[in-house]
Amino acid sequence: MKESFSSETKRELYTHFSKNKCCNLAELSGLFLYAPKDGTRYKLKCDSEELALLVVEHLVPPKRAEDVVYDGKYLYVSEGLLCGADTLTVERRVLKCEHCLGAFLRGVFLARGRITDPGKAYHMELVFKQEDARDSMGRMLQSMGQEMKPSRRKGDFLLYRKGSETIEDFLALIGSNKMLFEFMNRKIVKDVRNNANRAANCDAGNIRKSLEASKRQIEAVRLLIESGKIETLSEELKATAYLRLENESLSLEDLALKMSPPISKSGLNHRLEKIIRVAEGK
Repeated sequence: MKESFSSETKRELYTHFSKNKCCNLAELSGLFLYAPKDGTRYKLKCDSEELALLVVEHLVPPKRAEDVVYDGKYLYVSEGLLCGADTLTVERRVLKCEHCLGAFLRGVFLARGRITDPGKAYHMELVFKQEDARDSMGRMLQSMGQEMKPSRRKGDFLLYRKGSETIEDFLALIGSNKMLFEFMNRKIVKDVRNNANRAANCDAGNIRKSLEASKRQIEAVRLLIESGKIETLSEELKATAYLRLENESLSLEDLALKMSPPISKSGLNHRLEKIIRVAEGK
């Protein structure tokens, strides 16, 4: 089964390591943001061994590795590893260097993020179980120039982005460079396909209109011949009428070149409209 775009992105982020202790703490805080407490530990649902290894081997100081427990379903960290698990604490005590925000959001995305395949739609979201947690996160992001819109889906509270460029900015900020380029590539392929489809639809529409116009013109000429009104036309219009009848499948542009002398496409169309009006008694 093909891996989703979200899963591919997270797989890349599992290998993104920072050498800065402050950034590691920021990412760890993002992971456990608003996580429920189980006694003196924060508890995160985790079905990825790679994420557990990231926490144990890179985000947590080696001397504190025993403060992390992974049971195959949940990841637990002692409250002493975090300064707190809310955005207010993060803003005041965790974000210390210019790279900390990206690290923090990387952790948030690993725990709560989803991105739709850009070949289908441009949509990224962060999922929260509590409305106040989502709103608090939304205010923090807005204050830092990373605004996301609130929404709700069944029992979940969401922050989301729709524009492709804003999602690309987010991927760049959290350090997902490989998937950023993959996102851009898939977007290009999608745009090329959409443009090709639009062009094909436009061509098909033009052909259909041309055939319908030709049919109407030919029916008018036949009606004039059957009624004898063809003889009431000027020599110029009569020649045009017979030429149209003899060349049913030709486009106006090609038919105009067969006139003697050749005339413009618009000139020919004007003559044919006159013929139709005569046939319809207008």
